[in-house]
Amino acid sequence: MKTSFPLAATALAALTLLTAPVPAADQGFNATPSPVALEAMKKVDFLAGEWEGDATVDMGPRGKLAVRQTEVVKRHLGGLALAIEGRGYTKDAAGVETLAFEAYGTLSYDLNSGKYRLMAVKAPGEVVDPEVTMMDKGFVWSFPTKYGRMRYTLRLTPEGRWHEVGEMSPDGGTTWMKTVEMTLKRK
Repeated sequence: MKTSFPLAATALAALTLLTAPVPAADQGFNATPSPVALEAMKKVDFLAGEWEGDATVDMGPRGKLAVRQTEVVKRHLGGLALAIEGRGYTKDAAGVETLAFEAYGTLSYDLNSGKYRLMAVKAPGEVVDPEVTMMDKGFVWSFPTKYGRMRYTLRLTPEGRWHEVGEMSPDGGTTWMKTVEMTLKRK
């Protein structure tokens, strides 16, 4: 079969366009952090570091559980994101520590929505994408569950400690019951 020159030239031109390098800016790539996002993330920069302390978990009719909580928070992408890894340990009667709680999350500022985003995963595989509200030296994050609404309020105390209270509302936010409280100090 004979191919005419114009058809071959058109095919070659199309192939050239498809394989030609495209400037990175045209592909949406930009390695320079946004000054707006960096400024927004300064509000939570105080979290970066390693933290440890005591937590109390209200187990309802089973009573309260004492937990040694650790949080490791690392900056990523030049400060555009924080990775937060939390672990809670309990002790049995013999004093042996066991991992009782583990969660991992990322906190960032979304330029497109103008909001902070926290995506968290906790063992055994539950994922939450909560609403985040910033406040001076802290933030509140909340999300619906099958039992009601959960709300966590994290603040940096005047002494430089991480204080966090978790609460659950079974009635859509009218009443709140404390479920977790922890105070951590920087290691």
